[in-house]
Amino acid sequence: MMMFLMESAGVLLAALFAMSAIAKSTDPSASADMMRDLGLSQRWTGAAARALVFGELVVAVGLVAGPLRSLAADAALVLLVVFTLAVGVVAWSGRRMQCGCFGTSEEPQPGQTIIGRNLVLGALAVLASHRPHDAGQVNAGWAVPITVAAALGVLVLVVMLVVGLRTRALGPEMASTSEPVVRDGGQIVVRRTVGDPITLAELTPNLPVLVLFLDTACPGCVALLDRPAPDRRGDVEVVTLVVDPTGARPDLQGRSDVIVVTPETFTDAAVPGTPCGMLFGPGWQLLGEPLLGGRAIGFALAAAVA
Repeated sequence: MMMFLMESAGVLLAALFAMSAIAKSTDPSASADMMRDLGLSQRWTGAAARALVFGELVVAVGLVAGPLRSLAADAALVLLVVFTLAVGVVAWSGRRMQCGCFGTSEEPQPGQTIIGRNLVLGALAVLASHRPHDAGQVNAGWAVPITVAAALGVLVLVVMLVVGLRTRALGPEMASTSEPVVRDGGQIVVRRTVGDPITLAELTPNLPVLVLFLDTACPGCVALLDRPAPDRRGDVEVVTLVVDPTGARPDLQGRSDVIVVTPETFTDAAVPGTPCGMLFGPGWQLLGEPLLGGRAIGFALAAAVA
């Protein structure tokens, strides 16, 4: 029974890590957003996201390769512990974050939710890492994984409790700022890579205006950028701001329908992920919540012809 559980834990963990790596590789912007939420500089988010995909694939392969299963399970546990500690730091400040664990840009989640999920995965890693050498050791072999899993569970529960108390102690003021809030969109500074900084209000006096925040590392963003620029017939002005941290799209500099900006522009605007759309109305007040993913792209296409 013990061996069956160990084998099953390894196979399940391998499947989860493989699914996560494949999903991240098809939507690298989600991983980059997660790295940004964890405090990593925009300059390094792309490289860190690619390294994470490679690491998860190596772990997944190792978990299904018999001789390497224990080592791969230990590596999985290390990744989970490091990620859990990083999430704990973010949650301590009262902020939410996008997990991006399976490549899709999600709504920001409380840190406790992500930590609890990591607890389950950590227990699987502990179980998969212990491999008795013969059947006579199987019964005795229960002691080590159960003890380690129990200790890991207690540690994570304590972290969740402390973070929860910390979030409550911060009070409603901090809770209300855990989501992106833009009080005066006209004062957002557009830091162009070519030209002087300018506020949105100076850039376009026309309201309402839909501001699109795109990243060349985001496949959905690139697809939108590569569409022919439609004739603007609607009442909604559209401003497209793009970050190109790796310089992969030098052609964007010569286009009149997009503005290439520095990552600090997105930070100032509290952009929760890409693609993102923010609709500003009278007085440059944000109308509704920021639109993410497919909703942002769909709204942008509709605004272009409405």
